[in-house]
Amino acid sequence: MTVSPLTIKHGGLTNVIKSEAAISIPFLEGDPAPEIKKYTAVWDTGAMSTVITQKIVDDLKLKQIDMVPASSATTSGTAPVYLVNLMLPSNVTITGVRVIQMNVQGSDILIGMDIITLGDFSITNHEGKTCMSFRIPSSHEIDYVKDAQIAALPRHMRRHLPKGSK
Repeated sequence: MTVSPLTIKHGGLTNVIKSEAAISIPFLEGDPAPEIKKYTAVWDTGAMSTVITQKIVDDLKLKQIDMVPASSATTSGTAPVYLVNLMLPSNVTITGVRVIQMNVQGSDILIGMDIITLGDFSITNHEGKTCMSFRIPSSHEIDYVKDAQIAALPRHMRRHLPKGSK
């Protein structure tokens, strides 16, 4: 599988990671492409599922496929489920995503852990600038403790580490 990466950089520190995202009804490669609409998405590691607003349901005339128990910081109850294709920046596309419809503050899509756990996700704040990177599929483990331990070794010892551990 080809690795599909994306990076979002901010000019300063931010506590909200936003990106553009597009949604369509599900379709397979080679099928005629349905209408695809672009929206604003917030990446939320505290959300188990990806959430869309009623606006997206109405825009794309999505058909409900299920109802599930759902809760947020402000509501709880049941929520309708829809099946969509999700297109992220840098041509990162996830097909057949089960999304729930709820209110989302400040965006149209909330990207939850169901998407984030499909790959590798990192946030850095080097030199006071937030940078989020995401890739599908996961390509290797990121371990800051291990990196620091290796960096602390004398240079001549690092050369003899097994390939991939440097």
